[in-house]
Amino acid sequence: MFRYHLLGLLRNGTQHGYALAKEYQRRSGVEVGLGGIYRELRILTEQGLVRRLSSPVDGDPRRTPYEITSSGRDAFEDWFRELPDSTACDESSLAVRVMFFGEVAPLDAHRVLEQWRAGLWGLNKRFEAQLGRALTRDPEGIGSCALLLRRRMKHIAVELEFLDAAQAALPPAPPMPEPHPDERTYYEPVPGYRRSSFRS
Repeated sequence: MFRYHLLGLLRNGTQHGYALAKEYQRRSGVEVGLGGIYRELRILTEQGLVRRLSSPVDGDPRRTPYEITSSGRDAFEDWFRELPDSTACDESSLAVRVMFFGEVAPLDAHRVLEQWRAGLWGLNKRFEAQLGRALTRDPEGIGSCALLLRRRMKHIAVELEFLDAAQAALPPAPPMPEPHPDERTYYEPVPGYRRSSFRS
């Protein structure tokens, strides 16, 4: 997954490892070690997705510049448009994409968010069914299974609020054609989740 962070950052221009580390921290709020960055840059270079450039004669050899290749740009675009599997509630796939929402086509960003939302609703329905079965065995709801399922459902409610905020920050998506009635997805409220009032 980290490779797509680097490919996305390099789409904005040639950078060396230290600059990539600082830009990653600025966007994500997370520090990353230079060792990991240079390891990934070496792999990306071997795969032809990134090109290592010559350092200036009087430049710091530790700040070798890298640039993305056309194959690297294609790989990033293909990955971004590949809708993530949100059924596992793994936020890393969405988090990487959110870092680049301002730099991709708005329609692609909106599609990612809607796919994620549909997956979270489906996951919540699954947890609801599991909680119902757990409560038949534990009517008080104090056993570990019921407690953990309620915790997961609260996490989903928070994630849905995050999706609302992310979608509100995006430029409006172009109008989408009305889906066929058989393809519509109907959502039921997730406990603890209120769709933000600033969304249209």
